[in-house]
Amino acid sequence: AVVETAGRGDGKRYRLPTEADLAAYRAAEAALARKVETLRAQWGMEPVPDEPLPPRGTLSFRIQGYGLDTWGDLFNPRQRLALLVFADAVRRAHQAMLAEGHAADFARAVTTYLALCFDRLISSYNSLCRWQPAGEKIADVFSRHALPMVWDFAETNPLGSASRSWNELFTDTINAL
Repeated sequence: AVVETAGRGDGKRYRLPTEADLAAYRAAEAALARKVETLRAQWGMEPVPDEPLPPRGTLSFRIQGYGLDTWGDLFNPRQRLALLVFADAVRRAHQAMLAEGHAADFARAVTTYLALCFDRLISSYNSLCRWQPAGEKIADVFSRHALPMVWDFAETNPLGSASRSWNELFTDTINAL
């Protein structure tokens, strides 16, 4: 299902995905392949984490039996693409600040704050997030202090203004700082 805000009100509207929704997902798969190749060449490393998850039986890791064997498997192609774009933007922000003449300590501090926001986005934008009926919002991956398989997978738009979007997470991080 696709969840949308119901106009100017606080309510939500639920609908089936359209062909346009599915086409956008397929387009993200193709764009991901191109982005991975580009970043692999720029960064000199694999941009999508391919390290194995802890072995089966490790406390609170119960997902390996479902085909999730590496850290990168925790994200669908659309999520991988979005997260790579954000990671690349954080890296480029540091370089841009230095190029503009900002002090290295300043650039490092700002990049650290952006990385904190990015970290929060990762925990909110993965295939183990679940839908929280109370409040009609997404619960991030660590809402249960474990990495169990979830059956009600939910995904937010990281560019929107809804719960768990970059804007919300950035504002929350800045307020905490």
